[in-house]
Amino acid sequence: MTISLNTIRRTAVEVLAYSVVDLFPGVQIIEGKVTDIGFHYDFLLEHPLTDEALPLIEERMRGVAKEQIPIETMDMMRENAMDFFKHHKQPLKIDEAANRPENIVQIWKMGTFYDLCYPPFGHDSSDAGMFKIFKIVSNNETGVVRISGTAFANKQDLKYFIKKQEAAKKRDHRILGTEMRLFTEDQENFPGYWSLLPKGAKIREILLNLVHLEDKRRGVHPVLTPRAPNASVFKQHALLFQAEPHSYRELPIRFSEIVEFAQPVKDDDLWGMFRSRSYTIDTEHVFCTQKQVFEEIISFLQFINKTVNIFGFGYHYNLRTRGQKCLGTVERWNRAIDWMVSGLQTAGVEYTISKEGMSGPRLEVRLLDPLGREWVGPSLSIDIISPDQLNLRYQESDGSMQVPAMMTRSVFGPLERFIALLVENFSGVFPLWMAPEQVRILPVSEKYIAYADKVREGLESAGIRVGTDYRQDPLGGRVHSAVQEKCPYMLIVGDKEENSGTVKVRTWKQDNNETVNLESLLAQLQGEIETKEPLQLRSK
Repeated sequence: MTISLNTIRRTAVEVLAYSVVDLFPGVQIIEGKVTDIGFHYDFLLEHPLTDEALPLIEERMRGVAKEQIPIETMDMMRENAMDFFKHHKQPLKIDEAANRPENIVQIWKMGTFYDLCYPPFGHDSSDAGMFKIFKIVSNNETGVVRISGTAFANKQDLKYFIKKQEAAKKRDHRILGTEMRLFTEDQENFPGYWSLLPKGAKIREILLNLVHLEDKRRGVHPVLTPRAPNASVFKQHALLFQAEPHSYRELPIRFSEIVEFAQPVKDDDLWGMFRSRSYTIDTEHVFCTQKQVFEEIISFLQFINKTVNIFGFGYHYNLRTRGQKCLGTVERWNRAIDWMVSGLQTAGVEYTISKEGMSGPRLEVRLLDPLGREWVGPSLSIDIISPDQLNLRYQESDGSMQVPAMMTRSVFGPLERFIALLVENFSGVFPLWMAPEQVRILPVSEKYIAYADKVREGLESAGIRVGTDYRQDPLGGRVHSAVQEKCPYMLIVGDKEENSGTVKVRTWKQDNNETVNLESLLAQLQGEIETKEPLQLRSK
């Protein structure tokens, strides 16, 4: 019988925990999770582990899998489960059992190993499939050790994943960002805080300009609210609406703001700008009548479909509906969910559903990176709690005071993370329209700087983003720098080009040079920027 990949990985993570407990007596098990690309399990050990322990752990896991140890489950009352883990000297599992919402919990039994059960799971330990443990991260402050790996149904799929993982290393935004001079981290003084260099800041500006143009078309009002400690952005924008009386004729009212957040990141599986302790999010809060909600959803879906597609991401929609721990009445939830579903169906958008909502349904666009990991990008949520809780009102046509619908949307999610995803998705080779430096001018020698400046001024006046390299270094070295920084086009100028009013063009991916006149070059650059198609140089 074929078992699902989720079942294989859920079994593999427990085989990992079984093996670590067996190898390191006294270890405390914390929690294991299945991820987009594999699994991880957190342990508490007296001494940190390093990657040198990987072969030992893998070998023990293979032994456990070969033993085909049966997997059983035991149902217990929550209090009995807490006593059970106390008896087995696993105090952290006592807390986990205490926080389970159900009164009866399932306990996983595999030989002499016990854990709280999170189905689905296999029949025995051999259902862990073909696995690979690839990372150990030890937190020296807390003593927590996270061991990460992956598992597949067969050796071929595992080999393919490992090959993709090796290829993904070349796309690592930390490496490319340094080579391309996009962003930097002061690991010694400000670890976890990333600074955007001029070209990185230009990418951010380009992204936000997309939103600003859409905001201008839709009549969105930019606002600025203080970042007070523990201040809720939702509440602050709601208070802006509350600050003055409103008629139904004014609605919808839309406020937008680029909001900066700072918070610790707890996920040890993240790295680089994915783990940034400071990040910014484009936010928009919409206050409208209930009849206008549908139009706002459709408008968002149309813009997001157009925007996400130009970045080349694989993606899918996920609708978060009413979860176990949620606020608000069932009636309000159902009405808001109906709005969302109606909008999705009208737009012809396929979507999945997860029951995780807290204060209203939330639609997420989950972006896929080159490894197949999912990241939340654009999002739209309907807040069914705040409008009534904060006593928000507007005057209807009959003079009555009504509660507005409140929606929140973001086009990119955390901008720093989105930029890092873009770098990895494009391997640093941005399409011309969003390249922070579209053209770099390289004079053969100082003698031709004046002509290079003339070329630069002509291109910049037409809106082209131009860089120059006037160093006295050999031309070959300067070309190499431009190639390493993924500059789409290099314009080489010397005696022949100055006399003929032309430039010699070298593209990032081709080392052959073509000579074109400036008027022709500009027309072709602008054509590529507008159509987002690759430039085909035509010599003249």
